[in-house]
Amino acid sequence: MGRHTKEGLDYFPVDIDIFGDHKILYAQELVDPDGTNPMQRLLIPYVAIRLLAEIYKQGYYIEWNKAKCLTMASSIGHGITINSMRNFTQCLIDSEFFSTKLYHEFEILTSAGIQKRWLFIVKSSNRKKVSILPEYELLTLQKKFCTEEIAKSTEEIAKSQEESAEIGEESAQIIFPFLSNNTIVNSNKDNSNINTLIDKNINKKAKSTEEKAKSTEEKAKSTEEKAKSTEEKAKSTDFLAWTTPEIPEARIKLKKDEIEAVSKYGEEFLEVWELWVNYHFNQNNFVYRSIQTTTNALTELSVLSEGSVDTAIKIIKKSMSRGWRAFYKLESSDKQQVTSSSQKNNPDTIKVMSGNAPIEEQEEYYRRKPRN
Repeated sequence: MGRHTKEGLDYFPVDIDIFGDHKILYAQELVDPDGTNPMQRLLIPYVAIRLLAEIYKQGYYIEWNKAKCLTMASSIGHGITINSMRNFTQCLIDSEFFSTKLYHEFEILTSAGIQKRWLFIVKSSNRKKVSILPEYELLTLQKKFCTEEIAKSTEEIAKSQEESAEIGEESAQIIFPFLSNNTIVNSNKDNSNINTLIDKNINKKAKSTEEKAKSTEEKAKSTEEKAKSTEEKAKSTDFLAWTTPEIPEARIKLKKDEIEAVSKYGEEFLEVWELWVNYHFNQNNFVYRSIQTTTNALTELSVLSEGSVDTAIKIIKKSMSRGWRAFYKLESSDKQQVTSSSQKNNPDTIKVMSGNAPIEEQEEYYRRKPRN
């Protein structure tokens, strides 16, 4: 029985300018847009190198799911949680450090550069029967794109050369007919001939301009058709299974189990949560795939809000107004605003302040009331 061909690598090269790579810099901006947490920016290249090591250890890609994310977070340690690991990886995907297309289609982490370096190393090691799966291959797509661009530029050069040749022939027709005849021609006839040739040249240029405009319109139509076909393909994918393109203002509708999990916190919270889901999708291209992910997000929000629904609503609205990707604990000033508003709207507070409550309740209220 033949020995299984090894696909993983014992080493891999790292570019010396990885810390200045534009994709790494863009991922750092995504993870910390306000510049308030420099440690997260420093962790982006470190997490990228750890993920590259894991990919090259297995070959040219790894499957990225919740279990793999938890394993990577545990192996890195040093305070890296599964949520922070997921956030770092998503920023690297959004910055195209890893292929966004293959991640959304197959939930794998890879890139054209990874596949190129992997193929070079395995071929240099004289490994046989190693290849990239056709559905995962990105190098062919790059070659195809470059070939199409070269073909387009070649066609444009040929067209410009033909136009310049036509202009040269027309100018020669204007000049040389008078030099080829040895006979003396009347000056009036010369002027009329010149005028007719100029008119013909103008008419030809006008026709060529019209033809160019028509070709531009045809290209625009073909571009629109391609965009429509791309949208139709996107609608059929599992990743956009919850979208409703007929209503652009509410592209995602909550499922029944999600509504049951969220509605127990009140109608106002349900409306704000639905706004957050659509904001998260439109802003970050993120979707809660299952009821478990929704429950985890609600649990995290409950911890940050200390069990207060008003505080949770305030956290969600603040994350949307600041353009954040996650929830963060409110500052002390924000908490005081939430507490004062909830106390003013409390029926027991109104009853005590109006003097209609018994003396015992008034004493208990003022005893529990926080002092500024």
